[in-house]
Amino acid sequence: TSAQTELFAGDGNFVVLTFPSGRWATLIMRTDTPPFDDVRVRQAIRLAADRQQLIDLVVNGAGVVTCDTPVAPTDIYRLDGDCPQDIEGAKALLTEAGYPDGLDVTLYTSDGFGFLVPLAEVYQQQAAAAGINVTLEIAPPDSYWSEVWLVEPFIASFWAERPADEILNLNWRSTAPWNESHFKNATFDQMLDDARSTLDFDARREAYQAAQRLIAEEGGHLIPFHLNQSYVMSASLSGVPARSIFQIEWHTISKSE
Repeated sequence: TSAQTELFAGDGNFVVLTFPSGRWATLIMRTDTPPFDDVRVRQAIRLAADRQQLIDLVVNGAGVVTCDTPVAPTDIYRLDGDCPQDIEGAKALLTEAGYPDGLDVTLYTSDGFGFLVPLAEVYQQQAAAAGINVTLEIAPPDSYWSEVWLVEPFIASFWAERPADEILNLNWRSTAPWNESHFKNATFDQMLDDARSTLDFDARREAYQAAQRLIAEEGGHLIPFHLNQSYVMSASLSGVPARSIFQIEWHTISKSE
């Protein structure tokens, strides 16, 4: 974690490698359940978030701002965008949706991952400015993924890195068993089919990015950031790549005397 790497930052015997990763935290709204079945409510929930502040306070600055796409910052199909906090815009959308005096919601989270409770707590404070009154329910980690995830209407979750095609199909396709937000959109499904069926790279990237744009505008996920990942290594080593690796690549690494 970023807190652990700080222990080594001032020690000349070690080198800290930090780089963007495809790991992401999220707050998820069930798109088939009131009040989140209204797209304006979902958009207001997202507009209330100050993403850089979430990075600073939740993961000690170790993240990259993300505009509600699960695709990693280093992925060739990633859709970058601009998604500043807009409190007045969130209030206006809630008024249009029939909540001129604010909205009361319950957000479920757990300490199964160390940052999911702080994520919910900081978002709770941010959302209050838009009249979104968030009550937190902290569920035990041993039952969270069986009794809360995929069940309750507003929850926190976390995902490891997956390629764009895999995560978009796994988590948003209408028939996907792990469709956390219960999002069903035939246009989105067709975009994924188009991306898979073309041999033209530019057309494939356009289709994947259109799919990301659609879920960022209409989907049920607030994805404020992707986490940075860090390695701590001996200062005597060189050739360790600043990227996520699943096995040690000994042929690239050397050690000085």
